[in-house]
Amino acid sequence: MTKQQLQEKHGNRMEYIPKLSHTSKMPCPSFALPIEDTCHGRFNLDGSLKEICEGCYADKGMYKWTNAINLRSNNYLSTQENDFSGYMIDLINSDKNGYFRWFDSGDVYSSKFLLKLFTICQNTPNTQHWIPTKSRDLYDSFIWEALESLPNVKVRFSSDSKFGVFDLRHKSTVIQPDQEVNKKLVFKCKAKSIGLNKKGKANPKKCHNCRACWTNDKVIAYEFH
Repeated sequence: MTKQQLQEKHGNRMEYIPKLSHTSKMPCPSFALPIEDTCHGRFNLDGSLKEICEGCYADKGMYKWTNAINLRSNNYLSTQENDFSGYMIDLINSDKNGYFRWFDSGDVYSSKFLLKLFTICQNTPNTQHWIPTKSRDLYDSFIWEALESLPNVKVRFSSDSKFGVFDLRHKSTVIQPDQEVNKKLVFKCKAKSIGLNKKGKANPKKCHNCRACWTNDKVIAYEFH
């Protein structure tokens, strides 16, 4: 379905049209939301910010550019549209990439939105969805379980550790540079090593041909940055 066809089908029913991101690292489109409105899992019980979320990459650099801020704000409003799920289903099914990354910024922020996310993933069976989150313990657990049961979905509940500490609930964690991991349980993200330039130096922050975040059943460990 072309952009014009999407507009003709959904445009008159939506005030805010969702827009996808194409970050330099990702091999596929992604969807971003503002952390201020959606990252409810970044706080401790006393309301303080979790240490792992301090200096979040989505709160600096190009993410602070006006056009990037406007895109995320637009997307947040679009998720509240009644036709959000239908639009995203048509948009993702029109893309032949086969992979989709949710939340290069932001997170699941309500049970109502979580249900829309489930509907989208359920109706895009030919696309593998990677859903990183710190909100797995929030909102409707039944919907989370239904989402995780879909064969084309990998929900990665992130631990709060910067040193590779995780429990059975978690599917991702953060480690320090050059920290060793238990390879039986953990897959270490290779974004800094699998791409080399002509001088033999690492071409960092690139997924290249790796799709572990979408397909690997182990805990994924990302180097702290």
